[in-house]
Amino acid sequence: MGYNWEKKDWPNFSYSIAGIEQQLYQFTEMIGEVTGVLKSLPDSVREETKYEMLISEAIKTSEIEGEFFSREDVMSSVKNNLGLGEKMWFVRDKRASAITDLLIHVKHNFQDELSVAELWNWHEILFRDAKGLRIGVWREGTSPMQVVSGAIGKEEVHFEAPDSKKVPAEMKQFVAWFNDTAPNKRKVIIDPIVRAAIAHLYFESIHPFEDGNGRIGRALAEKALSQTLGRPVLLSLSKSIEANKTAYYNALKEAQQKNEISNWLSYFTTLTLNAQREAQELIDFTLRKTIFFDDFRYRLNDRQLKVVKRMFEAGPTGFEGGMTAKKYMGIAKTSKATATRDLQELLDLDVFSYIGESRAMKYDIRAVYAIAFYPSTEVIKEVGELKKTLKNKIGNYGSCDAEAHITISQLFASDRELDAVKNCLRNWSANQKPFEVRFNEIKKYDNGTLFIAPDEHSTAVLSACMKSVHKNITIREFYHTKVPHMSIGRKLSAEHIQTAFNMLPNVDFTFRCDCISLRKLKGKFFERIEDFVFLDQPIHEQETQLFNL
Repeated sequence: MGYNWEKKDWPNFSYSIAGIEQQLYQFTEMIGEVTGVLKSLPDSVREETKYEMLISEAIKTSEIEGEFFSREDVMSSVKNNLGLGEKMWFVRDKRASAITDLLIHVKHNFQDELSVAELWNWHEILFRDAKGLRIGVWREGTSPMQVVSGAIGKEEVHFEAPDSKKVPAEMKQFVAWFNDTAPNKRKVIIDPIVRAAIAHLYFESIHPFEDGNGRIGRALAEKALSQTLGRPVLLSLSKSIEANKTAYYNALKEAQQKNEISNWLSYFTTLTLNAQREAQELIDFTLRKTIFFDDFRYRLNDRQLKVVKRMFEAGPTGFEGGMTAKKYMGIAKTSKATATRDLQELLDLDVFSYIGESRAMKYDIRAVYAIAFYPSTEVIKEVGELKKTLKNKIGNYGSCDAEAHITISQLFASDRELDAVKNCLRNWSANQKPFEVRFNEIKKYDNGTLFIAPDEHSTAVLSACMKSVHKNITIREFYHTKVPHMSIGRKLSAEHIQTAFNMLPNVDFTFRCDCISLRKLKGKFFERIEDFVFLDQPIHEQETQLFNL
């Protein structure tokens, strides 16, 4: 059957974007939204997000190739490269410095034209401390360059690259293609994902170096995205690839069999969208982390700060297994007695909460909670059907699987603070009576949120109710809903929103609010954990003044 580079039509890739046009447009919309959000954030949060994304990309692009660096080494490398701090940080594994320096170099010089000399420079940066490897030149020799898996004697050849004698000519052609397809050039490829996908596949199919082709190929994909968009992208393709390497290698293997690459573009588009969603989650997490440290930075000792920072470094998924006295001793380099005392102080300060009991005692950072109203079971089901209809049309999207609800606020809370929050909600609910509301119009916000809006009277009643809740909650809330609404979807593209308006039916939901609910963030999703029931007497329109304002 042969490989793509052996075909007569190499490297004239053909493809159709008919099945992915909406996703391509959605990516552009998401990029715009992330850029807008970053601009609105404090400088410290914006830089922290970029810093965390660099660390993630450096670690994950190396793990794909079987190299595992400590987060501490990568962090130190980033700090050294960016000049963060008054001293040079010690890096135990020099390979961590190399991959970090390469990624930062690519990001800082994304607008520059590509050249053979620049690719050789990338290779020299990546392998500057390597021994026994030809660095900064194309591969040579008569042995075939093969991508192989399996045990010795049972190897499976997935792909064989062109003979090394052909590499100089192939790479000269590749560099010309890359530059000719850049913005404002004669063969411009307008869509950033399409150009990045082809660049990555094209480069990997030539496999021009003895080693490092995967890492440099992924850096090229990022350069193509950034160049086409006109600004550095904030995402980690490698993190999305590493999450499902089998899918990546299968898609690449299939694409390297022919030069019709529609399936490869479809895979790469989904991959890039996932990477962008993870970037949005990182921004949200970094903002929550910043608020946390604003509250506690000057109330913790150096050991405690070091441990808490280490736990936050685990990212949105959380610190695996929780913190224990033994882990604390290792991270803080302290005795068991001091670790025990520090942990107790963190509990007393409501920084940590217990998870587990007795000998299995573990601790975690205060959890994220949300306060919300839920509609009736029937309305939850009907809104769920609306979301399912839209999901079947446009694919997965933000909030597509979440139960219908009306968010009031979000907050951090330790176990003790959680008891205080519950008491506030319990006391508040004791003074409320059930009331009826009507949601009867689908609307949108400019940030890509599609929602069902209440009528004028219900808006007034719910707004008064939400304002009352804010006044009664004694724990600092880091997010307030300004206008009551039930989300259908979040972070949707303009095209997807228009699709929703065209296909979703008119809505008219009337339901009784008879409780307020507490939700807890578990992983990426909130889970309803407790309801606080109102007094069981209906309230009439003229009785809205009974709310605690």
